[in-house]
Amino acid sequence: MEKQIGLEEHEMAIIRLKRTRNSFLNVSTLLPPEILGNIFRWNDIPDGDFGGLPKDSHNFLLVCHHWFEVASHTPDLWSFWGNNVQDWAHWHARCGTAPLDLVLAKYPSYDFGDELHNALQDCSTRDLIRRVHLRGTRVADLLNSVVSSIVTEGEGTRSNCVESFVLESVDRWPVDVSAFFSQYRLPKLQHLCLSGCRISSWDWLKSHTMALTTLELGDVEQSPTLTQLFAIISSNPLLQNLALSPSSVPHADGDRSSPQVPLHHLKNLHLRSYFCSVFGLLNQLELPDKMDNLRLTLHGCSNADISNTLGPFLGDCIRRRDGFSGGGLGLLAYPYPCYLDFRVGDARKGDGSAEVVWFVEVWATTDGELGEEEANRLCFDLISHTPREQVISLQTSLPILYSEELCIEMRDLTYLHLTYVDLLVRVVCRARHSRAPQV
Repeated sequence: MEKQIGLEEHEMAIIRLKRTRNSFLNVSTLLPPEILGNIFRWNDIPDGDFGGLPKDSHNFLLVCHHWFEVASHTPDLWSFWGNNVQDWAHWHARCGTAPLDLVLAKYPSYDFGDELHNALQDCSTRDLIRRVHLRGTRVADLLNSVVSSIVTEGEGTRSNCVESFVLESVDRWPVDVSAFFSQYRLPKLQHLCLSGCRISSWDWLKSHTMALTTLELGDVEQSPTLTQLFAIISSNPLLQNLALSPSSVPHADGDRSSPQVPLHHLKNLHLRSYFCSVFGLLNQLELPDKMDNLRLTLHGCSNADISNTLGPFLGDCIRRRDGFSGGGLGLLAYPYPCYLDFRVGDARKGDGSAEVVWFVEVWATTDGELGEEEANRLCFDLISHTPREQVISLQTSLPILYSEELCIEMRDLTYLHLTYVDLLVRVVCRARHSRAPQV
């Protein structure tokens, strides 16, 4: 025992000497602890919404005692536990008072036990959770465990400071988020993305949210009705991004007598469903004159739907923009046997090619297979609703050289990209143009 005591005293003396030596290093004396703590935090920033901890990101803990103490007293450094259960188990004990970004995306193996459950319950009770970003394939049980752990028992609803809630699950069974959205009022929630989920009442989103700027609904067990969706939108007037998948686009009820729901701040609208459902929804939305991106993926389109409804709708969207920020209009039109790819964007003249930022993107799948002439005609119908005199860039496989009228109307066409077009056919881009386009 005396020998052991001597060894331990010797080791402690060495440690004290090393700490004294390190205290004289410039990195210890010149950098205030708060600056050194910020440097540590920058070394710990994840990549994107679901990125994990960079490899060896916490090696600074091993440099010296001073660095370890600074890191231990930097609360923001411990607001992210990594993106897998193993990292959670390793770092959750250091959670202090900083807002927590709870991210889960990788599952090499997992054991979500009582220790992690209690840690999440504690963070939820203290209202420390800022972001919940969960993603997984065939791990619905794990995601259900995480969601249930951040719901604290109690009577009535309570306020919660979560700012972003993203849950994307691919599994046979949906993840039930009903308890979370029924239990909490979410006055700070701005970003909500649900896919592979079940929520027993969409009315909770109407009554418990008010600050959403992004709403994305993927594959959900039961889509909201039009009335419920409009109630959610109306209670979140600052909405900027709205994305709905086939299972979350409500079926059209045919009632156009109700007033349109305003979306004055909307920048991006992405809808993917059957033609009748999408346009049943669009007919009851008051869209702003100018949006960054309108993306429509339409299934089950008839020829009349494309020519008589889609074309006039797109033409109205383009005319209401009142000018093009790039200086001209860019078009992309590709007909295929079963679908059409049609895009419109702001085009800016570049060095040998046009830079186009698409503000309208449409993929229209037809009821049946189209013949070449019929597919071409539908694309020409869509082009006819655009201001051709504004077009400076065109990408297409259409035989536009057969249309002398179209070539004359596109008098400012500067960039022409033709695919699978026989240039030996009649060429009509002649002296009528003030300048020939670059091909």
